[in-house]
Amino acid sequence: MLGKREQKRADLKAKLLAATILRIENDGIASLRARDLAKDAGCALGAIYNIYEDLDELIFHAKVEIFRRMEERLADTMSNTHDLSPLDQMRKLTSSYFQFAQDNTKLWTALFTGDLTDQRDVPKWYQDALMRLMGHIHGPLKKIAPNTSDKELSLQTRTLFSAIHGVILLSIQDRPSGVTHQEVEKATDWLLESISKHMK
Repeated sequence: MLGKREQKRADLKAKLLAATILRIENDGIASLRARDLAKDAGCALGAIYNIYEDLDELIFHAKVEIFRRMEERLADTMSNTHDLSPLDQMRKLTSSYFQFAQDNTKLWTALFTGDLTDQRDVPKWYQDALMRLMGHIHGPLKKIAPNTSDKELSLQTRTLFSAIHGVILLSIQDRPSGVTHQEVEKATDWLLESISKHMK
């Protein structure tokens, strides 16, 4: 059981995290200001730095929570795909990922914005959150090509994620070089089928 001081600290930490996510959801990650977050959480500006090293660390924690929400949705999607082929599993996974991006565009975009700074590496716990996301792709790919080495499978997993993510990102941003929202399913399905055939 936490003491009063520890509980107060934990409560403020939760408030700051919630305020950060809400600000990102409403205004995007570029709008984040420590002063605004302190006001939202009902604390002094300096209180933020008693809990987090700096604003970057707070943002990393917010991203991990967003990853958790997305991973929860993807895990729920995959829980109902045991009887499907690996290719169909990836189709379901891609569809769920695209839906999350549409439903939570600013949160989703924030996940892949400003991950690195000149001052430090990405925290391991943040990398772990990303790897859990990648794990949903790794499973079906392993079934398609069970004899593939772990190193090669890791590369294929990251490559496939990058390709799918790129298609969805350009579509979400309505870029001229991208496909329309209506074409995303067809475009990603072509990618999945092409990679699946190549791996066999």
